[in-house]
Amino acid sequence: MDQMLGEVAALHRDFPAWATWLPRQGQWTAVRPASDRPPEPGSPLLWACAPTPQELRHEMQAIDTELARQRR
Repeated sequence: MDQMLGEVAALHRDFPAWATWLPRQGQWTAVRPASDRPPEPGSPLLWACAPTPQELRHEMQAIDTELARQRR
């Protein structure tokens, strides 16, 4: 459990716009607002799921990269 908490802390440190859950049924999950504005009821969210924290990190980075590309 300590290792999982460390993984969540590291993900939050590297991706502060994301909320990350401890794995449930073998799936790591994270969510972030689809914009840079704070989330509000009904605002679009982007979800990432993966079987390992390393793969989740990759998914989160890919989404952030795409969002940055769209903002240009």
